[in-house]
Amino acid sequence: MQEQAAPTQSRSTRTARFLNYLHRYKNLLRRRWWVLPITLSVGLGIQGYRILKAPPSFISVGRMIVSIKLQIQTGSVYTEELSNFLGTQVALMKSETVLNHAAERVRALKPNLPAVPVSLAIAVLPKTTIFYFQVVGPEPEYVQAYLDACMEEYTNLKKEMRASTSETTLAGITEQLVTLQRELKKDEDELLDFQATNSVVVLEAQGNSADNSLANLNRQLADLRR
Repeated sequence: MQEQAAPTQSRSTRTARFLNYLHRYKNLLRRRWWVLPITLSVGLGIQGYRILKAPPSFISVGRMIVSIKLQIQTGSVYTEELSNFLGTQVALMKSETVLNHAAERVRALKPNLPAVPVSLAIAVLPKTTIFYFQVVGPEPEYVQAYLDACMEEYTNLKKEMRASTSETTLAGITEQLVTLQRELKKDEDELLDFQATNSVVVLEAQGNSADNSLANLNRQLADLRR
C-alpha cells in the first residue's frame, strides 16, 4: 500500500507546484500589464521608422510563353525533355549565364544607367508554360531594362542550345550520307560486274531504292544547312 501511495503523492506535489507557478505569473502579469503594450508599441515604432527611412523599391513584371516543341523545316520536331521541364527552364532563367549577360546588356545599351542591386523572382502560372518574371530594385528605369535583358538573354541561350542540337543532327546526317555514298558506289561497281552475265531487273529495283534514300538524305542535309 505504501508503494502505491508514493506515485500519487508525487503527482499531487507536481500539480500543486505547477498551480503555484501559474498563480505567481498571473499576479506578476496583473501588476506589470503595461509592459506588454509598451514593448509592442516600441517594436512597431522601430519597424515603422525603418520602413520610412528605407529606400523605395520598384517592381517590373513580365510574362513569357515557352514552347516545349519546335517544328523545323525538315518536318522533324525538336522536343524539350518533358520531365522537370518547368523547373529546368526556371533554373536556366536564373542561371549565372543569363544574369551576367543581362547586366552586360544593360550596360551596353544604356551606359548612363547606374547599376543597382536587383532581385529576380520567377513563377509559373498553374497548368501552363507561362513564366512570370518579377524584378525588384531601387531604380525604376534600371529595373525595367534589366527585366527586358533577362528575358532576351534567356531567349538567346535557348537559341544557342537549339543550334547546338541542329549541328549535332547535321553532323549525324552528313556521316550517314558519306557512308551511304560509299556503299552505293561499291554496289554500283559490283552491279556493273554482275550485269554482263545476270538479269538486272531485281538489281535495278534495289538500286532505285538506294538512290531514293540518298536523295532523301541530300534533301535533309540541304534543309539543315539553310
